Amino acid sequence: MAGGPAVVSFLTNIAKAAAGLGLGASILCASLFTVDCGERTIIFDRFRGMLPQTVSEGTHFTVPWLQKPYIFDIRTRPHNFSSNSGTKDLQMVNLTLRLLSRPDVEHLPTIFTSLGLEYDDKVLPSIGNEVVQQEAERSKFLVAKTEQERRAAIVRAEGESESARLISEATAMAGNGLIELRRIEAAKEIAAELSRTPNMAYIPSCDNGKMLLGLNAAGFGR
Repeated sequence: MAGGPAVVSFLTNIAKAAAGLGLGASILCASLFTVDCGERTIIFDRFRGMLPQTVSEGTHFTVPWLQKPYIFDIRTRPHNFSSNSGTKDLQMVNLTLRLLSRPDVEHLPTIFTSLGLEYDDKVLPSIGNEVVQQEAERSKFLVAKTEQERRAAIVRAEGESESARLISEATAMAGNGLIELRRIEAAKEIAAELSRTPNMAYIPSCDNGKMLLGLNAAGFGR
């Protein structure tokens, strides 16, 4: 049994060494953190507060208990916002806005200090709903404008149809006299216009055609 105390001492040393290694491994694990691709990290220090620098991808060290890392997802993420809007004809229009957002990497410490990690849930709903309401009002305006243009086109078409009907009736009642009157008026307008143009003459033909003569003053004199 002479070797008993030595064995106990040996085992005790092994247990102390294992405990030391375990403690060291725990401290090492607590000191390491990994930042994946598409992420950034900010570090809060118990004495200095939020550090202004951001930490990029890779494995990094911190001081356990004294420093704590906060990881941000900086990838562009979609957010959907929906809203129902009524029109003048009592129809409901469902508008859906798809908003893509990502945080500003250089201002991550400020974002965390003022809004926290769930910044998008605090800021984006108000922005998205405001934009949806603006788009709803814009859609209402476009619908109203289209309806006004449609009604104006109908009124214009009805007016043209009524004008054509009146002309047709007047022509039927007056025979060819109305057409001849319009032709004489057109000939008078053409003659008046050509009278202000030098070296040009207008001679109506007998077959209701028209003849324009360009007269050069010098050549005509010869």
